[in-house]
Amino acid sequence: MHIAESAAAAKVDLAVATGSSPAKITAAAINAMGGIGKFVSRGDIVVVKPNMAWDRTPEQAGNTNLRSWQP
Repeated sequence: MHIAESAAAAKVDLAVATGSSPAKITAAAINAMGGIGKFVSRGDIVVVKPNMAWDRTPEQAGNTNLRSWQP
């Protein structure tokens, strides 16, 4: 997994994480942007809508990999 070291120290509008585990790179990108608490407060109701409407293979990245939301 790779995240730019300077991301944590700067204001981040976009984070890119790479690696083989969708769950780990999703968490790394969210953490690089300040953590989930930056976007969601305790008690908020949140709906996660994966993008699942495209007739594409996983290699074409047209759909959300559901493993990115698993703990």
